[in-house]
Amino acid sequence: MTKLKLFMITCNESQFILPTTCYLINKYSDEFEINILDYKKPEYELGENVNFISMGENRNIDNWFSDIYLKLSEIDDEYIIFTVDDMPLIDYLDGKVLDFVKEYLDKNKDIACFYGGDSGAKGNTFYSGDKYELWDVKQRYHHKTNCQMNIWKREALMEIFKSKANNLTHFEQQGINNIRRSKFKNYKFIGLSVKGYKGYKSFLFPLHRWTLCSSRYLKDKVQI
Repeated sequence: MTKLKLFMITCNESQFILPTTCYLINKYSDEFEINILDYKKPEYELGENVNFISMGENRNIDNWFSDIYLKLSEIDDEYIIFTVDDMPLIDYLDGKVLDFVKEYLDKNKDIACFYGGDSGAKGNTFYSGDKYELWDVKQRYHHKTNCQMNIWKREALMEIFKSKANNLTHFEQQGINNIRRSKFKNYKFIGLSVKGYKGYKSFLFPLHRWTLCSSRYLKDKVQI
């Protein structure tokens, strides 16, 4: 598997966070091609590896999901990274961990989503090696299809955007039901822990459990 493409959704009202997010991703890793999905092109210098993908002239809330679906259907990557605009890396990414995951995905084609973090999702461990553990996401985890920085089987992800719900609350709370009603219903949601570490240092991607914007309201602030 070659470098994974990262697709990041944003909107006109939140584009101000893009310089921070893109800066931190590029500061802590050179693994990604970043693709921003929106309607209005950001008026910022975001880096040579950052591309803007226009979804049309204006955002129509009734068509938002279908616009995202259309753009994802125009690429042929089997797996992509998908996230929102305020979920940056907060420490250096270990390329060896990512290589392990990409090799695993090359050999195991029944993975719908490989979690970048944990955030309480860790269920039963089904593999324990010298360096890494692999685990199933809890069956009743309440945000199984979340917007954190995860690796998705692109076609499984697109099943969520077939919905007419057009909001991220549906994505996170009901998106799993869209997948369960599709041909990907038996595909797995799994994650990884790096042995010998705790917290974000044990994740595939060093992420805070909260987005930058939501952390403003918490005592557990994002430290970068």
